Amino acid sequence: MVTQEIDHRGRIASAATPDEVIAALRAFGLESTAKRLAYLLGLSIDDPEEPPLNFESLLALADLLVCDDRVSEPVISTDPDGLLLAEWRVPSEGLMAFEFLPDGRIRFAAISAPAVRDTERTSVYGTLPKDEALAAVAPFLLEIERP
Repeated sequence: MVTQEIDHRGRIASAATPDEVIAALRAFGLESTAKRLAYLLGLSIDDPEEPPLNFESLLALADLLVCDDRVSEPVISTDPDGLLLAEWRVPSEGLMAFEFLPDGRIRFAAISAPAVRDTERTSVYGTLPKDEALAAVAPFLLEIERP
């Protein structure tokens, strides 16, 4: 049997609408992420108080999720400007968060579990292009909780 490999990254890069990005994520198997994004998109369409989703931010989030298998499906929300925010839990109450900026950079912060006596709490934060942001949070990527 011949199977056709689908280029999900190409589908995301060539997407012209948020619905096309969401469909590509769904096809990639990221159903809960696609469902959450569809919900946020619906909110921004139905409620004039909700900011519209920033399309470049959506593309950047989708690209990260499809292209880096170290990253599991995050908890997703939006900021007041419609930029997408993604959060992952790090064991023992740590957290890693990304905000996907329209220029392709990621504003990120990661912090380890609460401080323990004689042990320093690890943290990192900044605003960098995707590959550099991922390198900065690499120790946390090994720790993020998987569903």
